[in-house]
This record gives sequence, C-alpha cells and structure tokens, in this order.
Amino acid sequence: MKQLNLDSLENFSNNLVLYGAGMIGRITKNYLDSKNIKVNYFCDSDDRLSGKIVDGLEIISRENLGKLKRDMNIFISNKYLKTVSNFLITNGFKNIYDCSKIIEIFDIDNFYSKKKDVFELQGGSGDYPLFKIKREMDFYLDMCKKEQFISSNYLLLKSVDIQITERCSAKCINCCNLMQYYERPEHSEFDSMFKTISKLMSVVDEVKEFRVIGGDAFMHKELHKVIKTLQKYKTKIIIYTNAKIIPKGENLEALKGDNVIVDISNYNNEASFRHDDLVNVLKSEKINYTSNKIVKWQDCGRILPYIERTEQELKDVFFNCCNSDLVSILHGKLYRCPYSANGTNLKAFPAEKSDFVDLLNENIDNEKLKKELYNLIYKKDYLLACSYCNGRDYSTKWIKAAEQTKKRLPYTKVS
Repeated sequence: MKQLNLDSLENFSNNLVLYGAGMIGRITKNYLDSKNIKVNYFCDSDDRLSGKIVDGLEIISRENLGKLKRDMNIFISNKYLKTVSNFLITNGFKNIYDCSKIIEIFDIDNFYSKKKDVFELQGGSGDYPLFKIKREMDFYLDMCKKEQFISSNYLLLKSVDIQITERCSAKCINCCNLMQYYERPEHSEFDSMFKTISKLMSVVDEVKEFRVIGGDAFMHKELHKVIKTLQKYKTKIIIYTNAKIIPKGENLEALKGDNVIVDISNYNNEASFRHDDLVNVLKSEKINYTSNKIVKWQDCGRILPYIERTEQELKDVFFNCCNSDLVSILHGKLYRCPYSANGTNLKAFPAEKSDFVDLLNENIDNEKLKKELYNLIYKKDYLLACSYCNGRDYSTKWIKAAEQTKKRLPYTKVS
C-alpha cells in the first residue's frame, strides 16, 4: 500500500472509493467531507449492503468495483487490510492506501458530541457508544501497523478470548463456537486458567483486550474472580452474553470497572429474552455496555466431515476468514480461533500440535515459547480445523441467527 499524504488530499477528489462502509469508512468519509474532498462510492465485501446509501454515499459491490477504471484511488477503511489489498492488487488496482493518517488525527470526541446520530448503525442493529467507536479505531490502527510489528518481532495480540465455561444460556443450532455439541459442558478450572494467562502475559509484548466468553460468561457464578485477575494487566475486558441472565452480587459489582465492557448479543428471541431487563440494570449501575441486534449470521457453526481441499484452498479459507485472528485460550492452550479450540477440545478432529501452543508446558523457556506464539500468530497459513469448517468470509451463506435446539447435536469423535 502507498503512503497517504494529507497535504495532497485534493488530488484524490472525485476519483476515490472507500473500501469498507463500517465505522472506519464513515469516520473517513466525514473527515474528507470536512476538507471538501468528493468520494465517489463506498465499496463493501458484504454484498447485502450493495445499493444502500450510507452518509449520502452509495455502497457498491466488489463486482461493480471491478467495472471502475484501474487508476481509481482506493482507501481501505476496514480492518482486513491485507485481504482487501491482495484482492485489489489481483484485480489490477494500483492506487491503494490505508486510512491510518486520517484516523490518527480525527477528533472523535468533538465529532461524536455534535453528531452522535451519524453513528447509528444501518437498520437499527445496535448501540454505538463512544468507547466502542474508539475501540474500533484502535483496532484499525493496530492492523495498519501489523507488518511493522511482524518485522520487529513485536508480539501484539489485538484480542485474546478467555473461554471460562463450555456452558451457555442458549442452545443455538449453529453456534460458531460449537457449544451445541457439548454433552457435559464444564467450567474451566481457574488455577490452570490463571497460570495460562500469567504465562502468556510474561512473553507477549501487548494484548489490546481480553474477551471473556463461553458459552455465556454470565453462566459462571465466579466470573468476578476472572475479572479481578484480568484487571491487573491494565487492558480492556469485554464480557460476552446473550442477555438471558442478569448478573447479581459480586459478578455485578465486578462489571463496574472503567475498563470493563459488557457486549450483548441481542438475538431478539428466546435466546435473549431478558435483554431489556439486562440493559436497564447496566444503565442503572452505570456499567459500560454495548448491544448488538443480530438477525442473521453466517453458516459456519457446524462440525463438517473432512473436506478434501488443496493447500491453496485451505490457505484461501483461512486467509479470508474473519475469525482467523480471534486468538483463544481453552484448558491451558492458546489456539488461533475458537472453532479450532472447541473442535479440538471436543475431539471432532485430530489435535494438530502446530495449531496451538501449550502455555502450561514447563519444559519450554520463555524465548522458545514466544517464538512458538510468534509462528502461530504471524506465520500460520491455515489450520487442520479449516478442513472441517465451512469457512467464514462474506461469500459464506447467511442464515437466521440463534435458532434453538433442545438437544445437543451429534457428531463423530476421532479415535
């Protein structure tokens, strides 16, 4: 990608597409508007958005982007910079830039106070409080610096999923974390979990946020102990829930930390039937939260029989997957994605040693451990799990979210 010079933005006017119609794209569009720089289109990988108007600008599909002249300037305004950049280069576009220079200087506090309504999501899909916008901006800037981190051996994890339980308040048929397959779901054992986290933090350079998940994190009555342990690392702590359980006592108190955010998946059905009650409690207790209304999700939440794919096909599945960098800790091991973590734990496919790092291995020193983590995070091209997964990019079929089942789903364990 080329370096963007903010002093010459006028050269891009009326010959410019923003690739990514989400938060980063909309911030960039508003900045360019303030400088009287005309943007021609948004483009987005999600074809469902094609033809819609956001902030006065039409969203075009990747197919229609291909009909534009190849000297069009493209600003990549989503976090999948490498994936999008490779797509654009493959299709003959040469003037490709990231938006980091704009995001770095954009005064989001001032803008948000004046135009909060600008950030209402299309279709009323959820709340967008200021802290959530800043979180996305930070993620984007980190992704822009990823190649720099790789070359300097700086081990940055934008997030780490801490799976504290296999139990969930819902029974979703197509849960991408595979909770629907657990016959006897258990809580994670705290002593080994805390040792795992401590070991990880002794070798990585930075973790942007911990994502406390299950199942449903509120299923664990001692969630507060997890939050207290994570607090000492001075990073964001995101607690995920389906809004079927209202936390009480110590668990509720623990959510009041300034760096704690409750992230609600609102399925608007029986899986989230206490959503409004939960939101009212969080508001009254002045707890940071965000609520995301989810109507559809992608058909990637099933354990499939082994799929015969070429090495290149496996690389493509992994490279284009939006979950491939959701680093997950489960039972002492760090995996590259939650599907790999739970599929391995369920013995749905063989445990491929190169697909995880055993953080409780006492026979490895910190230098070697960091190298193993570096290779898993920065060098891995695909996982064994990709041969059992439907994939998760914008070409994956969209299905109704959170349809419920009363019984666990059957699957075949490997011997």
